[in-house]
Amino acid sequence: MLLRNLVPKDGLCNETRLMVVRCATRIIEVKILTGEHSGNLVFILRISLTSSIREMPFEMTR
Repeated sequence: MLLRNLVPKDGLCNETRLMVVRCATRIIEVKILTGEHSGNLVFILRISLTSSIREMPFEMTR
């Protein structure tokens, strides 16, 4: 299930059910299972999330 609005016009929005077809180093290939775009294959790029908390002496990235 997608937890973020990435590209709503292409069907990649909150609560869209996806099936992972292939995982690569920087990209995930998924098939949309629900909605009007069901059956489409799409690519999701890796998104780095950096913590905005500055109280720590290091930067956290996931």
